[in-house]
Amino acid sequence: MSDELDDSAQPSAGGAHRLDYSAPRESPPIRTTLTLSRLSMAMAVGWVIAIAGVIKFNGSLFIIVACAAAAAFLALAAREVAPANDPEARRIARRTLWIGLLPAVITLGGVLLLLPARHPSREPAYRARCASNLRQIGQALQMYANDYLGPLPPSFDYLIRLEDIPADAFVCPTSVDEVATGPTSQAVAATVVGSPGHCSYVYAGAGLSGKSLTPKHILAYEPMKNHSNGGMNVLFGDGRVEFVTKPQADHLLSELAAGHNPPR
Repeated sequence: MSDELDDSAQPSAGGAHRLDYSAPRESPPIRTTLTLSRLSMAMAVGWVIAIAGVIKFNGSLFIIVACAAAAAFLALAAREVAPANDPEARRIARRTLWIGLLPAVITLGGVLLLLPARHPSREPAYRARCASNLRQIGQALQMYANDYLGPLPPSFDYLIRLEDIPADAFVCPTSVDEVATGPTSQAVAATVVGSPGHCSYVYAGAGLSGKSLTPKHILAYEPMKNHSNGGMNVLFGDGRVEFVTKPQADHLLSELAAGHNPPR
């Protein structure tokens, strides 16, 4: 019996049935690359969810940095899990890298489309449209003062309800604010003053009288972030609108904060 076992273990003369006792070949790191693929897909979903929230807070730079960092991570990780001598692992790694890069490219394109004010060549046109909005608000304020014998309204919502000014006049084209909507003018007015993200301007005319306004009084202005902190449009008491630079804006804002209107 032992001789038969020994004979069966011997290779044949032709070597057709030679047994291979060498160490088994290592399989490509498929599990690692598939795990990385799942991670990439999860990051892509995270990017899509983050865009809506972050852009609302003017966070385009954050999105760009996050996408660049994620793409760099994916490139390094794919390189680590793909040995140069393993074509299958390299193929999976390349696919993984594309899964990570495509959402980043889409995200960057969305930032450029949704935030066109970041293009310097368009900034003058957007400033002009913003100034037009404030002039329209100034005309409505004067109409309200005439209709109610002097005092300016306590807040912007009175202009929508009583002077029929459209809600889009309260949205600067360079901001991330959205035009308020609603079934009635009262509902629209309540959204403009009561819900964040629907009014791009700050009202400074409460308590003032249209009969005592001077050209130096400030009736409304916009946050400087609307124009990349380079300045802001200001509506003055005589109805004119001027774009003031950051040093001038800082002075006017400090005067208003101290209760001085008109600023000294």
